[in-house]
Amino acid sequence: LTGTQEGSYLAFGRPSEAWFAEHPVVWAPVQGGLWWAIEGTMAVGGVGIVAGMLLVDSGTSYLAAPPAVFKTLVNAMLPAEALARCEPQGRARVLVCPCDVAEVARSLDVWIGGSSFPL
Repeated sequence: LTGTQEGSYLAFGRPSEAWFAEHPVVWAPVQGGLWWAIEGTMAVGGVGIVAGMLLVDSGTSYLAAPPAVFKTLVNAMLPAEALARCEPQGRARVLVCPCDVAEVARSLDVWIGGSSFPL
């Protein structure tokens, strides 16, 4: 999964200093007990759109937002021409877009613990 000879691994406790030599580690307390939930903000173009509890799942590229702000988030990320090529699918109305839409999508920044992580 990592693209390296070492492969992926799961570590508990304090990480080795060598793992984050290029960038500092950002600590964020986990909220709740059932999910990996942290306080954060999703922003596009420097404008916060979703703030509050964010669920983290490192095993997927799925991105979700509360129904009340979903359209706002999608409209902020995708130009109208690109959005017109996307279609809702299934009962959950998951928005599926052609892969090349990513080339024109605006960057989504996830703010956690005072640090920005562009996606």
